[in-house]
Amino acid sequence: MNQVDIYIDNKRLDLFQDEQINLNLIAQNYKDPAKVHTDFSQSFTVPASQTNNAIFKHYYRVDVFGGFDARLRQDSRIEINALPFRTGVVQLESIEIKDTQPYAYSMTFYGDVVNLADLFGEDYLYNLDLSGLDHDYNGETIKSGFNQDALEGDNVFYPLMSPVRNWVYNVGAADPQHDDDIHFAESHDHGIHYYELKPAVKVTKILEAIEDKYGIVLTGSFLTSSPFTGLYLWAHRYEGYMYEGQPTAMAYQKVNFNHTAAPTPDYFNLSTDTFTPEGVTGSGDIYDIYFDVDIPSYTDNYYLAVLTNGVVVAEQLLNGPQTGTFLDIPITNYFDSVTLGIKPTTNAPMVY
Repeated sequence: MNQVDIYIDNKRLDLFQDEQINLNLIAQNYKDPAKVHTDFSQSFTVPASQTNNAIFKHYYRVDVFGGFDARLRQDSRIEINALPFRTGVVQLESIEIKDTQPYAYSMTFYGDVVNLADLFGEDYLYNLDLSGLDHDYNGETIKSGFNQDALEGDNVFYPLMSPVRNWVYNVGAADPQHDDDIHFAESHDHGIHYYELKPAVKVTKILEAIEDKYGIVLTGSFLTSSPFTGLYLWAHRYEGYMYEGQPTAMAYQKVNFNHTAAPTPDYFNLSTDTFTPEGVTGSGDIYDIYFDVDIPSYTDNYYLAVLTNGVVVAEQLLNGPQTGTFLDIPITNYFDSVTLGIKPTTNAPMVY
C-alpha cells in the first residue's frame, strides 16, 4: 500500500486513514497559452487534529489574532512513499464543525502553475530584465540604430517613425505642413530630430526575458521562422516623445561620499556610502537626517532622497546649493541600510 503525505510549508498534515485524494493530471498545451492548466485534485478533507489545527492556526476560531488567511494559497507538496510526487499550492475551502467542535478541513491541491495568466500576475513588460540592451540616448547612437545590425547586435533598432507629427518632404513654404517638412534646408530648422525617435526591441529578446524571469521554456517552430525572428516591438508605451514631456525615468543614483574623516559614531560606511545603525538597541527608531548640498555649475532642479533598503522613503526637490533636513525617517530594525540618492528632474544626465 502506498503511503501518501501532504506538506504545507514543510509541515506534514495528518490524514484520514480512509480518505481518497483524486489527482487530475493534465497534459499542458503551450499552443494555446490561455488554456495552459496544471494538475489539480478534487476536494478532500483532513482531520481537525492538534497538528492540523496548528498548521491552519485554528481557523475555526474568529478570536485568534493573525490567524490563517484562507484567501491565499499555501505552498504545498505531495510525497508518495517518502518520494517527491507533485509540488504546488493548497487552497483551504472550508471547515466542518460537529457538535460545536472542529471536525475536518476541506481543501484542494493545485500544481505549480495554474495558467500563464496566474504566473504572470499583474506584471508588465517593464518588469522584465532587458538591461542588457541599455545604450545611450543621443544623436550619434540613434543614427547607428538606423542600421538594423549596428546597435546591440540586431536586437534594437530605431525605425523612422515619429510618435508626434506626420512628416512630409519638400513642400512649399506656404504649405500648412511646412514645419513638418524633413527636407533639409539651411535657412530652416527642418529634418528629423533624434529625440523624436523611439527604439524597437526584437520580440525574441522579449520572449527570452520572459523565459528567464518566470522559469519557463517556450517551444515551437514559429520561434525560429524568418518572419518571426524579424519581428520587433516598438517601445511606444506613452503618447508623445520618448522623454520630453514624460515623467522622469531616471533612477536614483547613490550619493558618493568622499569625506576623509571617519564619522562618529562609526555607523556610516564610506566605502559603501551606507548608514547602518547597528548600535541602536530597539526597533522602530526615528532619525532626522541633515544635509548640506553644493553642486558646482549645476543650476537645474534635482531630487535628493533617502532610501531604506533601496526603497525611497523621503525626497525633496532642490535647486543649487541648499541645506535642509529629512524629518522622522523610520528605521524598522537595526539591520536596515540607509543611503542618499540623487537624480535630475528631466530625462537627461546631471552634467556639472
